[in-house]
Amino acid sequence: MTQSGVDENHIIKFAFDSGSDLLKIGEDLMDLDVLSGERLVDPKKFLDYIMSQTNDNYKFYIILDEVQLLKSFEQVLNEFLRQYNFDVYITGSNSRFLSKDVITEFAGRGDEIHIMPLVFSDFFKLMIVTKKALLLNIKFTAVYQLEL
Repeated sequence: MTQSGVDENHIIKFAFDSGSDLLKIGEDLMDLDVLSGERLVDPKKFLDYIMSQTNDNYKFYIILDEVQLLKSFEQVLNEFLRQYNFDVYITGSNSRFLSKDVITEFAGRGDEIHIMPLVFSDFFKLMIVTKKALLLNIKFTAVYQLEL
């Protein structure tokens, strides 16, 4: 997003299973029973935090991970739909829970993107391309430093 010109201050990332993110809103990961699957993060604290970060009329990109750990997350996401300058992305590993609730609650108001994990052959191809790019970068850097 930043490569396409989005101001870094307009990208808000929040993971509901991250101790450091939870501390931003006054929650403590150790006080939450994350493993039980209950939605335990206080939505008012989270909304207050988001509103404090979105203090102008420009577009904000909000990326939420493991949003099912937020109490009443459906209502919070509905609130975000009412904000004309919010573009919200939801990620998570609990796909069965998310897809059932989100598809039902937000039918026609969002897009679902299924991402399959890499198979070994894809991973291997990616590693070869990455290695070639790294070697080219090292070669270019060495030549550049010699010319200085």
